[in-house]
Amino acid sequence: MSSIVSVGSVNYIWLDVETTGLDSIKNDIIQLACIPVINGTESKNSFNEFCQPIDWSSIDDEALAVSSLTIEQLKTFQKAENLVAKLVAFLKQFNVKFTIAGYNVSFDKDFLSSLFKKVNREKDFFDLFSYDVRDTFKRAKKLKNQLNTQNLKLATLAKHFDIEINAHDALSDISATIKIDKILSDMLGETEILVNDNYSIIDIELPEPAQLHCHSMFSYTDSVNSVKEWAEWCENNAVPAFSIVDHGSCASVFDMTRLTNKVIGIPGCGLFIEHNGVKFYLNAWAISNQGYKNLIKLSSMGWSNRIEDSSIEMPLLTLEQVIEHSHGIIFGVPGVNGPIKQLLLNRQLIEADNMLCDLKNALDIRLELACINVHRYFDSSIGFVGYNVDEGNIQKHINNYYYDASKRLNIDMVPVADSHFIDKNDKIVQDCISKNSYKDGRYFFENRSQIKSKEMFSILKHHLGDKFTKDSYLKMVANTLKIAEASTQIKIKHEYHLPKIEIPSIILEKTSDYGTQCYYLAMQKIKEHGRWNDSKEYVDRFKKEIDVIMRNDRLNFLPYFLIYEDICKFARSSGFLQGIARGSAGGSLLSYYLKIIHVDPVKANLPFERFLSHARIRAGSFPDIDLDIADRARPLVMKYLKEKYNLGFAQISTFNKMKTKNAIKDAMYALYGRNRNDPEVKAVCDEIDDSPQGVDEYDFLYGYVDQEGIEHAGEIQKKQILKNFFNQRPEVESMVKKLIGSIRGWSRHASAFVISTLDLSYDRVPTMVMSDKEIGDILVTQFDATMVEKSGLVKADILGIKTLTTTSDAIELIKKNHNVNLLQEENGVPLIYRLPDKDQGVFSDFYNKDTDSSFQFNTELIKGYAKEFAPLNRSDLASMTALCRPGALDAPLYDTTAAQYYMDVRNGKINVEYLHEDLKPILKESNGVFCYQEEVMKFLVDIVGYSWEESDMIRSAIAKKKHEIIMNTFSRIREACLKRNWNHDAIETVCQQIQAFSRYSFNKSHSYAYAELGYITLYLKHHFSLEWWCSVLNNEDKEDKVRKYISYLGEKISSPNLKNPTNKYTIVDGKIVAPISAIKGIGPAVVNEIVNKGPFSSLENFMQNIDHTKVNIGSMSALIKARAADSLMDASISNYIDRRKTFMKKYTSLRKSKTKFKDDMYDIDSISVFVQEKDYNLAFNKSLLSSPEILNIVQNKWPGLKNTGRKAIPFYMQSGNNHETYILSNIKVAEGLLNKGYDTDIGMILLFQSSSYKNGLSKKTGRPWHKVSFELSDGYNIIEAVMWDAKKAFGWPKNTIVYINGKLKPGWKTPVNIDIKEITKIEKI
Repeated sequence: MSSIVSVGSVNYIWLDVETTGLDSIKNDIIQLACIPVINGTESKNSFNEFCQPIDWSSIDDEALAVSSLTIEQLKTFQKAENLVAKLVAFLKQFNVKFTIAGYNVSFDKDFLSSLFKKVNREKDFFDLFSYDVRDTFKRAKKLKNQLNTQNLKLATLAKHFDIEINAHDALSDISATIKIDKILSDMLGETEILVNDNYSIIDIELPEPAQLHCHSMFSYTDSVNSVKEWAEWCENNAVPAFSIVDHGSCASVFDMTRLTNKVIGIPGCGLFIEHNGVKFYLNAWAISNQGYKNLIKLSSMGWSNRIEDSSIEMPLLTLEQVIEHSHGIIFGVPGVNGPIKQLLLNRQLIEADNMLCDLKNALDIRLELACINVHRYFDSSIGFVGYNVDEGNIQKHINNYYYDASKRLNIDMVPVADSHFIDKNDKIVQDCISKNSYKDGRYFFENRSQIKSKEMFSILKHHLGDKFTKDSYLKMVANTLKIAEASTQIKIKHEYHLPKIEIPSIILEKTSDYGTQCYYLAMQKIKEHGRWNDSKEYVDRFKKEIDVIMRNDRLNFLPYFLIYEDICKFARSSGFLQGIARGSAGGSLLSYYLKIIHVDPVKANLPFERFLSHARIRAGSFPDIDLDIADRARPLVMKYLKEKYNLGFAQISTFNKMKTKNAIKDAMYALYGRNRNDPEVKAVCDEIDDSPQGVDEYDFLYGYVDQEGIEHAGEIQKKQILKNFFNQRPEVESMVKKLIGSIRGWSRHASAFVISTLDLSYDRVPTMVMSDKEIGDILVTQFDATMVEKSGLVKADILGIKTLTTTSDAIELIKKNHNVNLLQEENGVPLIYRLPDKDQGVFSDFYNKDTDSSFQFNTELIKGYAKEFAPLNRSDLASMTALCRPGALDAPLYDTTAAQYYMDVRNGKINVEYLHEDLKPILKESNGVFCYQEEVMKFLVDIVGYSWEESDMIRSAIAKKKHEIIMNTFSRIREACLKRNWNHDAIETVCQQIQAFSRYSFNKSHSYAYAELGYITLYLKHHFSLEWWCSVLNNEDKEDKVRKYISYLGEKISSPNLKNPTNKYTIVDGKIVAPISAIKGIGPAVVNEIVNKGPFSSLENFMQNIDHTKVNIGSMSALIKARAADSLMDASISNYIDRRKTFMKKYTSLRKSKTKFKDDMYDIDSISVFVQEKDYNLAFNKSLLSSPEILNIVQNKWPGLKNTGRKAIPFYMQSGNNHETYILSNIKVAEGLLNKGYDTDIGMILLFQSSSYKNGLSKKTGRPWHKVSFELSDGYNIIEAVMWDAKKAFGWPKNTIVYINGKLKPGWKTPVNIDIKEITKIEKI
């Protein structure tokens, strides 16, 4: 038996609609006509119906006039639901899926899609219509120069081609469009645009070939299947081998060389090549270790000559480069994307033969006979276009040429499926991915799914006819198996590689042993750094570390430390601080001696074993130093490493994976053409939260059970709108399931790099090139961090930290302003790391929650515990850093949490108790609670009986949430503790604490180092306030934070000054002067022009020197509104508004041009001046009532206000019972009163910013509640306010001046809140 497969045929529905307007969402279809064309034959049956609009209120009179219909006529028409029902019934009789066609048909399709949605028939739309459209207007546009018509209107073209058309007759328009389209297609060379290319699947037993042309998720523009899925498909279908030949990517080879099933993975890659002006692909299959290395190299080399194709970057090789690195590789010559397609289309058969001969003479090639039918290619201007070859099937044409050429030129052939996905039903998914990846929306017309041997043979038989026999096919299959068999000799095993250290000649003369050379070099550097300590404790610790580092069972790791020493030395030489330490490396004395870290681990009692031990090394855990450097130094360090290690240095990539929101948006666009701005799409996606880090996207969407056995509901369970959306559109949900988690491209890891003295791309990892805005092109691995590490390479973690840049800048300013050198060393340790402990001012700030801008201690969470924790020294800060984390905050202990218990013991509220006396030696220093990871590890060793090696593996498993290991550990804990007479509750509490630690916990070294940096920032902030804050503001680019800090600094800030302009915050006469760049609407070019030409003595001086093409009247308007221009105004004019207007008139007269300020620059009063300055000056630091002019305006509008003569409380008002309500001048005063326990109603005059309404039911009483929340401003501070029982938000304009009356309460988002009893616009008083 054989079955018939139909391919290549396109069935069109030629469409024309009349509508009530131009907006497919707001307006409606009122007439719809269409003519089907089935397999190239125009149907005699047509459809032409009218209907009423769905929304009568949105009818556009002009649109209605075009259709020559009246409102009265519309009222007589059928409902839209009836029209759609008739259309569906009409189209379903043809039993095909239609491509919508017409003139400017995207408009018609959008309206049709919207109509089906409005009548709840989207499923029918999906079933009836494909994604593609055929637009005759686009074809006409492409041929515009040849047509030479006055315009491209349908009637004009009909007249031009002498085609009869009746105005305002939909069917006549459609019929004319079909005829015009045929003419235009002929002009474009589409001679066979309607092809019905059927073949039979021959029922014959055949062996499966090795599938040599498959694509994986790393061909992220058109595939989603993983290597694992391909391997499983092969195993399930008796396919002996396969190769992934992703476009320009070799990322798949990592998995291909690590397959665990019986299927052979042939390392491969699709190489994009240019030769003699022709660009084409060759598929490369490695068959030896040398071939594998060459494959990696080739996949990397082309990125240096990358090109862009519809916003996608592709690496491009020369044929000479391929030839140079061809040993051990067999190359497949593909069909449609190969080198001879265009030559065959041009009928250049001799040139095609010559091309194949050139390839054959230079490379070991196989001709790929692709078992697909390709009739159309995608043209970005008009969509799919038919190939101008016999029968329209270009792949059939190529296969015939290849078959004959193989005999003629003696080149072996292989059959390939050219498959981009496994399941044929995933064609819709592939289309979605492609359309959303490429800027021009391209995708494959044909189905590129995987097929088996029987269908492959049948397609080739259909293409080649009688000359192709079973024996011919079996020989081709044998050719694939030879390649697979040859590839089995590839054995990839990478030893751990440490970069080769450059050894000075003086050391080379002493010894030839590399390990000893490194030791001598390390000792030399230790001596240079001056931190060596001769005391026995330090010497013993050093010997212990050196024994582990150099004399372990695996490798001498000393070069690793020398690499980091070199990086840190360079960073310091660039004038920037490096981090004190991050992670467990803070416990390494060698690192301290080499100035890699700046905390003395012996003095701080930090353990080395958590960082490195013989046991850890035996378990495969090698040293891993995480380095923090100033973020401004990071590009300098990257450039240094790039130049030093050349092809051995690369940034590590990450794979961008699709999230739920984007999957929904892409699916809706692909299925219905509805983009991400569609109201329904936006409404659904706005309800979906962002998935938490570490949670699989599928689990996030559908729910999961975590390692603690706790169920987490998915978004689909939590969000009814999403559930309803998927229930209505199962086809969208099906696509979303396959899209989420798929790779959508590469990006660069924020801090991970590879450092090597190898050519990375020759025998370790494939690389690519990306552009970095600060250092230019940089190598990036095609492998992610896990793949890189498993390839035996050193991963360096170098993270740029803004705090370190800020601290570096502050140190420089302190030296300049106070002659205090905080980098002055004593015993190799700069003063900045030797600051006095227990500084009263620092800890007083901490107690008062004055920690904004500090490192680690600036969060509301930390501030919330500040008074209760009350740290008194550095050690306390380290404990607080560790305990104020989700692990300790969630860990249960008795009737509270571990963190709270620690604080209660510390504050003497309770005496420390231990769950069991066994814990006393472990937890004595941490008040009876697990504080650090090391304490958990010590418990597992001392009490449960694990080795240190095992405890470290368990620690890692806890951090990575490995459920099975955690549960097995708990079983052993219960068993061991029961033997030691622990009670059940104590055992379970310990297990729960360890479980909580999996959420977030620190090791001791990390906690101490980060607490130390936090202490340094607090110390500088307290003792060198201006220098600190100046540095903070210069390094902060978030407007909300800048405004927050300006608010904190208050009168210490001076506004930008045009007379003495700067491009950064500077300190002048005891104040911080804001830069010109702090003004909204002033870009870098304007700032540079003003600063470079300044200072200015007068407006005339400014006008003479400035380039007015750079600083135009728009920039000047912003400078005036921000009041930066005040310094150049005439101070003799007492009234500010008159002074400003005079300045502007003088400016326009000096410009001597027609340039004028906009009217709103002159239409000003004191309030608008205040609001303008607030909006334009990021360094704004005034409160509303600090302006005498505004005080007068308020008092004139409201005579009931009485003056107090006090700055903080300028007014009071008398109410009933002689009660006085005090009017506060600003929000800071309100904070002060709240802190003093003030409990009487207050009044404030503020600027309204926004309001919102909410309601609900009280959980306590079950009664309904209503409230309106307000955001109010005094000019530069924000306050929350709530009015209970209000049932409607206030729609007042932003910056409306309002009076409020109410009680002060602690705030949630802001320090103070007001329960409002009254709120009124000042203008209505």
